[in-house]
This record gives sequence, structure tokens and C-alpha cells, in this order.
Amino acid sequence: MENEEFIREFLEESEENLDQLDQDFVALEQQPRDHDRMDSIYRTIHTIKGTSGFFNFSKLGALAHSAENLLSHLREGSLTLNEELTSALLDAVDGIRKVLASISQDGDEGDGNYRELNNRLDALAAAEGDASEKSASATVEAEGQEEPSGGTKPQRQSLDSIATAPVPVTTIQDGVDPATEDTDVEFDSASGGVNPADTQP
Repeated sequence: MENEEFIREFLEESEENLDQLDQDFVALEQQPRDHDRMDSIYRTIHTIKGTSGFFNFSKLGALAHSAENLLSHLREGSLTLNEELTSALLDAVDGIRKVLASISQDGDEGDGNYRELNNRLDALAAAEGDASEKSASATVEAEGQEEPSGGTKPQRQSLDSIATAPVPVTTIQDGVDPATEDTDVEFDSASGGVNPADTQP
């Protein structure tokens, strides 16, 4: 096996980090907002993913990548750690440990199939991400449709509709002829500018 010395060092360090990872997850369940511990978990998985790529351990790299993707959502705060997420991440740690053990014993990644676990981790990250987006979208929509306390949504008129609206015709009310009132009235060109009230005897 090429780079045997470096691989052995990688395996030893990874085993130590994974042992610490188990303890970190237990503690994180008690304090889900412990950012320092979450960062420590993320760095461990990130290091395993990067190093596995260097040594062409594709199976190990794919599993670590899916776990890292889910952890990145937790770090950003778009996800909150719960029992389902913790279970999936612990399964990923177990899978990583098995692959490392196979490399240590046989020099290869073994015949274990972790595709279903990878899909499970990816689905959890995608589903939770979509839920966050839908929640944010629903909040924005609700704010945009908020109605006044009276239950009637105010109607907003555009300036164009106001400018082009026809002027209402004033009717005679209470026996008062509006033509005789002292108001400024505009006459169209057909009347010649003559007030009909002035022509009355």
C-alpha cells in the first residue's frame, strides 16, 4: 500500500478523533447550541473527508462528505439538532469507523455499502433546508397579506386612476340649485363661458 506510513498516521489520528466525537455528540444533545463543540465535530469530519480524498478513499470520502454537509447546516443555524439528526450522524460515525478499520486491516475500504446512509444524510439536509425556506416564505407572505383590525383591506388607488376619474355631476339637494351657489365652476367650450344662472330673469 502506497504512503503506508502516512496512512497509518491518518488512521490513528482519525480513531482518536472519532472517540472524542462520540463524547461530543452526547454532550451536544444536552446543549444543542454549543457552537464550540459543533465546530470541533465539523472539523473532525472535514479533516477525514479531505485526507480520504488525498489517499483516494472514495467510499470514506463520500460518507464523510454527506455527514459534513448535514453538519454545515447545523453550524449555520438553519437546522437544530434533534434525535433524528443525531441518530443519522452517529450512524455516519460508525460507518466511517468501519471503513477505517477495513483500511487498517486489509489495506482497502472493504465491501460495505453506505449509499443508503449517504442518501439518508443528504435527504435530511435537503428536507430541513426546504422547510426553512418554506417557513421564511410563509412569514413574508403572511406579513404582506396582513389586514387591518376591522377586517377590511384598504384599497390603494394609483395616481393615474385618480387623474383620469370622471368628475361627479352635482345634483340639486334640499331645494338648492348648485348653479346659484358662490362656487368656482368650470364651463366647457360649448357654453361659450356663459353661466346659465346669469341669463335667468
